[in-house]
Amino acid sequence: MAVTVSASERIRLFTESFRSQDIARPLLSFDGDKPAAAVRQVLEERNVQVAGLREGGTVVGYVTREGLGDGLCREAVRAFEEEAVVGDNDSLAEVVRKLQEHPYVFVRIFGDVGGVVTMQEMRRPPMRMWLFGLITLFEMDFGHIIRARFEGDGWQEYVSPGRLAKAHELLHERQRRGERGELLDCLQFSDKGQILVRDPVLREQLGFVSAAQGKQNLKDLESLRNNLAHSQDIVAHNWETIVRLVANMEMLITRLSQARGW
Repeated sequence: MAVTVSASERIRLFTESFRSQDIARPLLSFDGDKPAAAVRQVLEERNVQVAGLREGGTVVGYVTREGLGDGLCREAVRAFEEEAVVGDNDSLAEVVRKLQEHPYVFVRIFGDVGGVVTMQEMRRPPMRMWLFGLITLFEMDFGHIIRARFEGDGWQEYVSPGRLAKAHELLHERQRRGERGELLDCLQFSDKGQILVRDPVLREQLGFVSAAQGKQNLKDLESLRNNLAHSQDIVAHNWETIVRLVANMEMLITRLSQARGW
């Protein structure tokens, strides 16, 4: 017997499959009695901004490259703020939330801080895979929502003639190759977005205050998706979109599920 997994559960399972340990880098650490100038030189050579500080073999705090003076390392130590620490199994969503408030997010492993995440780690492959997969799952649910809202091809009134023609061309090509599919499956991300924001019922279900707001949100999401697909710098171009996506993820999951009737 086949087991049906709801949209919300599918997205939740995916978001929880990537963890902080997947993107964190080991926290370089030094003894507290190490000369600060020597440590600063090492950090500069390795292009590292932050390092742990050890006392009695245990990492008890951290130092930043800019904060190191001419004395000993322990003179520049900073305490770990609990709000800036995550567990090694915490989600990437939690890392993004904390990184929005703190320049460094430290990762606790076996009870001690042993890793760190900075903006640089946001560019690593696991992070990009997580974001692209999440957007893909949302796009899949866009199609299910549209099907649930309209009978047949009633959604076509919200798509321009030119975009419909492109979709028909793609559908014919797929049929020529013997592939199954519907016209809706041949729409681009932006085309589905147009339907969602222009139809008043779907717009309300997804919580968009206006068509303009919905259009801008989906445009930002599409920009992130395209930059991920083409290996562009998502931190420089899409950081605010990533933060909004993570901040609103639970709400999006709930509304998508309600729109689908799950």
